[in-house]
Amino acid sequence: MHYVDQRLEIEQSITAAGTSVDSLQISESNVIKLSEVLYALAGVPTSVAPREQIAKRIAELLRSARRTDGGWPYYVENSSDESELLPTAYAVRALVAHGYNVDESTEYLRERLKNPGESQTDVSVQVTALYVLCFLPDSEVPNSELRAAFSSLWLRLAPLLSQDLEANIEYWGGRMSYVRVPWQLYLLAIAAKLSPYRRFASSLAQRRLKAILGGVEVNGGLIYPHSGRDLSSRTNAILFEVLGIIREQLNVRKLPLGPFEVYEEIKKGVSSRTARYIIRAAALGLIVFAVVSWLRERDHHIGEFAPEIISSVLLILLTGKREV
Repeated sequence: MHYVDQRLEIEQSITAAGTSVDSLQISESNVIKLSEVLYALAGVPTSVAPREQIAKRIAELLRSARRTDGGWPYYVENSSDESELLPTAYAVRALVAHGYNVDESTEYLRERLKNPGESQTDVSVQVTALYVLCFLPDSEVPNSELRAAFSSLWLRLAPLLSQDLEANIEYWGGRMSYVRVPWQLYLLAIAAKLSPYRRFASSLAQRRLKAILGGVEVNGGLIYPHSGRDLSSRTNAILFEVLGIIREQLNVRKLPLGPFEVYEEIKKGVSSRTARYIIRAAALGLIVFAVVSWLRERDHHIGEFAPEIISSVLLILLTGKREV
């Protein structure tokens, strides 16, 4: 707590010669960093000084920087910057954790998810905003609205769950900065809440979750290979939170996931490329057999082998591309 309170002075005293003090000051006005610190403070007991003073100072700074549309830019001190979805999502989550009213900002998130705008907001940023909306306490956002947004995002991103990926979002504030967005973690947590028996129980989601947990056992934490070799305390804090959310969501479900996972594996096997080829070959063979048998009969009528033809065609159609 002392470090959080006196960070600027501490870093200035130990920073290597030649390192710009401006970078530290810029960091002090970064909405995402401020929001994540404020969110973390919600988990610190109020008896730990100076928790209350720091939380109030950061919250008031964020509230004063909120734009008229309910959103936030990436930096609090630049009054000319427009609101952006990502810093707004983190700010909303942080302020709600301390009991502040953010109804206007919640509406901003909902509107931007429905209408990303001409800038076509990065899909990982949309996942982050949806994650925040899904787990707001006492949220009045309809589940139907959340599910509609989730369904769209899932169809776009599910094929990428086979890889270890996070997003690096770049933004400008005196110098180029970036923030890593572990959208796969957010997507899994959302799936556990909004679609536990279909999306979360799917082979794609379960393989990704098992790969993450396996990586934690091997490396002592979650590492995204494209983001460097070092463990990130921030990424693993997010992982810890997401796993807690998933456990909580599964605990409130009345049905076990096991049978749904088995069903998904069977469905995956049946719809695999090899299985599709076998079924199509069998269907074509059935058509040929039906035609030859029909031609060999003396009194043949088209209606006699129509059921075989129709059933074979249906088998071919049903082995089309599987929806993720």
